[in-house]
Amino acid sequence: GPHSAWDELALGQLNLPAEDEHEHFRHLLLVSEMWEKGAGDLDKAFDALAGAFKLDPDNEEARRALERLAESNGAWGQLVAVLDATIEATGNAERAVRLLIDSARVREKQGEAADAEARYLRALGMRPDDEAAMARLEVVYRQSARWGELATLLERRLHGLMERMPSGEGRKLRSLELADVYEKMGNPYEAIDAWTHVAREY
Repeated sequence: GPHSAWDELALGQLNLPAEDEHEHFRHLLLVSEMWEKGAGDLDKAFDALAGAFKLDPDNEEARRALERLAESNGAWGQLVAVLDATIEATGNAERAVRLLIDSARVREKQGEAADAEARYLRALGMRPDDEAAMARLEVVYRQSARWGELATLLERRLHGLMERMPSGEGRKLRSLELADVYEKMGNPYEAIDAWTHVAREY
């Protein structure tokens, strides 16, 4: 049938000699496009790109190609599946944290805030002072008006052993926000305490 002809074409393309990783990646990219646009088989298009990405999860070009494929086909779930499989396979904690944050942002795009939050928290479990994960979590808590969690996170960012932010504009803004959050929560004593810190530092 027609599919087996596409399979043969893909196999032929993948078996072409490649001088280096980059050329091998170009072959995978071409095969992915062939499956997507020629054969109209999204699963196989993702498989080809996932192969390229897993070979080199730090490859920006592979990640962009996956993003484009997900965006043009509304296939964010498949993109998350590729990222998850890569997280499971990597032995590199720093890369795992980066991919967790990456997958969390995709989940936010899908409107899956609870799953995104779980991923940010998992990243922080591995690296408690990760700036990107904390900044995104702040946004998640602000958008859902979860003042208690936001206050706890801001406290960690201002006074935590590992998370403590250096002095500067970012720290000042969060000190002021913390006082504001406590006021919203109807906790005047904590608000006064937060303002005392602001006055002492600035």
